[in-house]
Amino acid sequence: MKNRLRLVLLIAFFLVSLTGCGNDHIKTLSCLATNSENGLKTKSDLKITIKDNQVEDMELTLNVVLPDGEQSYKQAMMSQMRQKTSKVYSTKDGIKAIFGMGSSYFDAFGITKDASYNELKQVLELQGYTCKD
Repeated sequence: MKNRLRLVLLIAFFLVSLTGCGNDHIKTLSCLATNSENGLKTKSDLKITIKDNQVEDMELTLNVVLPDGEQSYKQAMMSQMRQKTSKVYSTKDGIKAIFGMGSSYFDAFGITKDASYNELKQVLELQGYTCKD
């Protein structure tokens, strides 16, 4: 009976070590940056999914709060953002835009598909983002 139990445990251990318990080494890096310049306030919420040191997906949600005197520029700003994404929304105070990985907006970050979680975190924190694990 003990030998049978040992065999079952050994097989279970072997199978778990082969499959990695379903962990595909997927991590999500969440970073936030806020900026205020000339009354224009922006909040950038960036989420990057990394699997085995490869960027799988990225999404940036950008919230822009326009000063009262700048509301007339809202439509022009939204039109500019629509050149990079179709997900542009008018909010009470300004604009919300969501950029996916295919957007040319990510070219400005200098992020390549081959990047580790730690490398991305360092680069983004140098650019003013606060990232959480």
